[in-house]
Amino acid sequence: MNRTRGTDNYIERQLFASNSHINLINKLKTIFNIDVFLNTYKLNETDDENLKNIYLNNGVKLIQSEFYDVVFPSEDLFLNNMYDKTCLLLNQKEYDFVLYFRIDLYLKKYFIDNIIFENDIIKFAHIDSNFCGIDYETRNVTKMKGICQQIMLFPKKYFHVIINKIIYNATHGIYDNLIHNNIDINDIRFFVNSLHICSTDIDWNPLYVQVGRKYCSSNEDVNNIFIDNSFIYDNSENIIKPDQNIQIYWKNYINNEEKIENDEINKVCNEVEIK
Repeated sequence: MNRTRGTDNYIERQLFASNSHINLINKLKTIFNIDVFLNTYKLNETDDENLKNIYLNNGVKLIQSEFYDVVFPSEDLFLNNMYDKTCLLLNQKEYDFVLYFRIDLYLKKYFIDNIIFENDIIKFAHIDSNFCGIDYETRNVTKMKGICQQIMLFPKKYFHVIINKIIYNATHGIYDNLIHNNIDINDIRFFVNSLHICSTDIDWNPLYVQVGRKYCSSNEDVNNIFIDNSFIYDNSENIIKPDQNIQIYWKNYINNEEKIENDEINKVCNEVEIK
């Protein structure tokens, strides 16, 4: 939520995030041969080298890294650059999947334990409840789905949406781009079907934490912002609809299964207030 780099306990925060990436990679290494590409912003020569070594020293096959000194003018241009780098890699080697996630994400245990790769399915983290057009008075959804683009999975079947620039120049609207280009709606899924705001300083998220921000550890309205998490995406009907049970489910999950992990996240992310 800012354009500063290397402030507060940033090394501890990034190490916390990177260790979760390594946990995911180690799990996936039992199934796949994995190449990793870091595409991020520059801090300084020492920190950049240390960041690469976090992965290399833990058995990660880091095939390429890019560190940009100047911030891209917009997020969609950064994503376009990432897609262009992906196309170069796809020209060099055959892959079954491409999995994208932001480098500042701590990947939660729920995501690592439940990630599933399907040959015909594009997956996004979740529907962004801030961009899905819910009319909270009528409980109707008024437009197509805005998605969280911070975690994205593309199978080989759909590499053409990257190569042919179908998903270019879009952030939360990537879902719309796919549908408008005749991608089967049944081939687009989410890692969780509940709706969440993408910023984890505003709303609790079951999949990830942005370690550069304060952490909201509750799915209740603790920020005095009206957040309605009582909607889910129904795969069978391909609609967003109210589901009062989902808030109860996640609240129980937070208070029980996630309690220890939440304490660890709070220690790292809420130790210093990020302004």
